Amino acid sequence: MPVRNAAGTVKRALNSIIDQTFPHFELIVVNDGSVDNTTSLLNSYHDPRLTVIHQEHKGIAKSLNKAIRLAKSPLIARMDADDIASPQRLQLQHEYMQKHPGTGVVSCLVNFQGDVQRQKGYFLYCQWINRLISCHEIYINRFADAPLAHPTVLFRKAVVDRYGYYDESELPEDYELWLRWMEKGVRFSKVREELLTWTDSPNRLSRVHPNYSQEAFYKVKTKYLVNWICRKFPAKLPEIWIWGWGKAVFQKSSYLPYHGLPITGYIDLSVNPARQKKRRVIHYSAIPGPENTLILSYVGDRVGKTKIYQYLVSRGYVAGVSFYMMA
Repeated sequence: MPVRNAAGTVKRALNSIIDQTFPHFELIVVNDGSVDNTTSLLNSYHDPRLTVIHQEHKGIAKSLNKAIRLAKSPLIARMDADDIASPQRLQLQHEYMQKHPGTGVVSCLVNFQGDVQRQKGYFLYCQWINRLISCHEIYINRFADAPLAHPTVLFRKAVVDRYGYYDESELPEDYELWLRWMEKGVRFSKVREELLTWTDSPNRLSRVHPNYSQEAFYKVKTKYLVNWICRKFPAKLPEIWIWGWGKAVFQKSSYLPYHGLPITGYIDLSVNPARQKKRRVIHYSAIPGPENTLILSYVGDRVGKTKIYQYLVSRGYVAGVSFYMMA
């Protein structure tokens, strides 16, 4: 558990782990240069299972890597200082990993804690990840957004040793780690129960830190998407069609040619000569067959995404094979 300036929430987070029904754990808390009352609160605990590391501010990725290196267990669970774990979280995730030795990472469902109206985007995101349970569901949705909540995971330390720790550069460290491990074939799954209350606070790093900007996410996801395409089509690259039109779509898809992947054209609901002067665009009814074609949908509208998904399936396209939902 990395902690920085979390005096208002860290006690409830700590207590939710200390009160677990599975008692055999080591809780390593890295106090990452807190300047509020966090340090004194952490020092007030005397549970022998709790280890507190105080350090100057180094950032979440370096703090996480430090804690993993200190951990003695073959299983590593993540927790944040502003969330609440249900009493059975560790027990149920531990049991899952014991029953499924081929799984490298197990997550769970989350209970959104926040203002649904003011934070509707995060609320809808929680609903979305709660629908992704199996390894296949997680895998085919990995380029849309991070398909699991970071503080819900429990993973095998052997996976870290084999495929690497958190990247400490300026990027979304959790999303990059999931994509890297999935690229290596690590199996992900979820316990079908809400085992974490996920608090969407105004100071959450994913809201305020540049490492979690939309640009940072698209740079990471495009890198691993291009890796996947090059592995799947080693002899000849497929035609790459982008579903969507407009400044936001052009910006998101611009990372593809940056990584050496040419864009064949764009798909939209309407076509006019003015558009054709700048970029090749076709009406959605004119999309080619799925053979040697890969369609990437960058449409952000939720209703639109559902319709696009259904239409592509009706045309014989397969999610995760001949098309991906990217936004």
